[in-house]
Amino acid sequence: MIEEDAYQKLSDYIQKLQVVLKNADGANEIIQDVELRMAELFSKQLENGKKVIELSGVEAVIAVLGNPEVFADAEQSETFSTDSAEREIPVEKRLFRDEDNATVGGVASGFANYFGIDVVIIRALFVLAVFVGGFGVPLYFILWVITPKAKTSFEKLQMKGKPVTLESMKEEIEKASEKIQHKTSSWAKAVEKDGSIGTGIRRLVRAFSIAFGLFCLFLGSMLLFSSVMVLFVDPNWIPAQINGEFMSLGKFGELIVENEWDYELLYSGLILMAFSIISFLYMAGIRALYPMKNYITRSVSIASVAAGIISTVILSYSGVNIARSYAVEGEVQKDILTSDSTQLNLNIIKEERVDKEGFKVVKDDHYGAMQINGKNIEQFGVRVDYETSPDSLFHVQQIFQAEGRNWSKAQERARSIKATILVEGNNIFLPVMYTFSAADKLRDQEWKLKVQVPKGKKVFFSGRQVYPYLITKEENRESTNGYINEKGEYESW
Repeated sequence: MIEEDAYQKLSDYIQKLQVVLKNADGANEIIQDVELRMAELFSKQLENGKKVIELSGVEAVIAVLGNPEVFADAEQSETFSTDSAEREIPVEKRLFRDEDNATVGGVASGFANYFGIDVVIIRALFVLAVFVGGFGVPLYFILWVITPKAKTSFEKLQMKGKPVTLESMKEEIEKASEKIQHKTSSWAKAVEKDGSIGTGIRRLVRAFSIAFGLFCLFLGSMLLFSSVMVLFVDPNWIPAQINGEFMSLGKFGELIVENEWDYELLYSGLILMAFSIISFLYMAGIRALYPMKNYITRSVSIASVAAGIISTVILSYSGVNIARSYAVEGEVQKDILTSDSTQLNLNIIKEERVDKEGFKVVKDDHYGAMQINGKNIEQFGVRVDYETSPDSLFHVQQIFQAEGRNWSKAQERARSIKATILVEGNNIFLPVMYTFSAADKLRDQEWKLKVQVPKGKKVFFSGRQVYPYLITKEENRESTNGYINEKGEYESW
C-alpha cells in the first residue's frame, strides 16, 4: 500500500526520469534498474511491520537515488536535491560474473569484486588448483555455469557493493561506454596501421579454436566408443579365465562388489560419470567450432555438471562400501606335521590329467592370475615362511587368510579355502593351486606354509636346500621366506 501523495511524488519522479532518458541508449534498462532499487528500499521500510509507504518514505528513497537530471548534465533541481550523507546507503553485495573485465568467463573478476581483493590473486588460486589436485578447470566450469553475469548497471553496482544511485549508474554506464570506445579505437588504429594484422590474428585465433574443437570432439568420440564397449558390450579382455575364456570387466566387477545393489549403484555411477565427461568434451568442441550460446548447449552443459556431481557422490559411496568389505583380515591355521627327522623335504604334487579323448595332458600352462571353474575360483602359488623351532622338532602349519567386512566374515572366508597337502614321513607334497567359492568374492584369499626348523637341521625343495639358504646378493643374510609359483618353481627372499 502507498499513500496518494506519496504515489504522486513517485510518479512525478519516474516521469521526469523517462523524459530525461528519452533519447538515451538503454533507457528502458536504466528505468528497470531504478525500479528494482526502489523496490529494494521500500521493502526495507516495511521490514518492521509497517504496512503503508508514506510520503516521507518516497522522499527518502528519492534522496538515495538522486536527481534524474544527472543524465541530462544539468544541475540538480531543488525538488530532488539531497544530502550526500543521506545517499551513502550501501547496497547488499551479490556475486556475479564480471564479463567487462573477463579473461575467460569473468568468474575470477566477479569473485575479486565480491571479496574486494585483486583479481590476480583469484586467478593465481585457480591456476594453483589446476596443478595441485587437478580440480581447477572443473571448478571454474561449474562456477561459470551457476554464477549469473552482471548485465545491468544495477547488478554491476551490486557486484561491487556500491550504493545504487542515478549518479553511480551514470558513472557505470559511462565507464562501459569508454571501455568499448577505447577497444574500438585501439583496434581501428591497429587495422589502419596494417590491415593484415587484424586478419592474421583472426585467422590464428580461429585456427586454434578449430584445432581445439576438433581435439575435444576426437577425445569425446574415443571416450564414447570406449565407454560403450566397456559398459555395454563388455568384451572378455581381462587375463583371468572363466571356463577357459578371458573375463569381462562386468564379471570381474561382480567378484569385487559384495552385493547386487552395490554393483548396480557402481554401474550407474560409471555411466553418469562417462556421460558427464563425454558431454563436456562435445560441448567444448562444438562451441569452439561454432561459437554460439543457446538453450540446448546451456541445458546440456548444466546436465553435464549435474551428472558429474551426482556420479562423484555415487562412486564415492560405492568406493567406501567396497573398501569396507576389505577392512578386516581373518586367519586360521591347522597343524600338518611334527617330526624329529634331520631334514624336511618339500615337493610339488604332480597331477596327471587325461582329457575326454583319452590323451594325457603333458603341458597345461595357466594364463592370468586365476581361473573360475563352475562355482569355484582357482588361484596359484604358495608362500613358505621359516622360523626357528622352539624345540628339537620340525613343526609345520597350514595357514589360510582372507579379508571381510568384519572379523566373523573374514574368518568364514579363510576357512573355505581348499588346498590339500599330502604328508608321507618327513615328505610334504604341496599343491600349487588352491580354491575357494566364487560366492566368497575376491577378498585377498591366500594360503601359506609356516615351517619351524630346529637349529642345525635343513629343509629341501625337490632335492635342493632352501633353508638355511644364504642370499648371495646381500652378504650374510639368510632367506626366511620362499614362494612356489604356478609352475612349481621355488624362489627365495
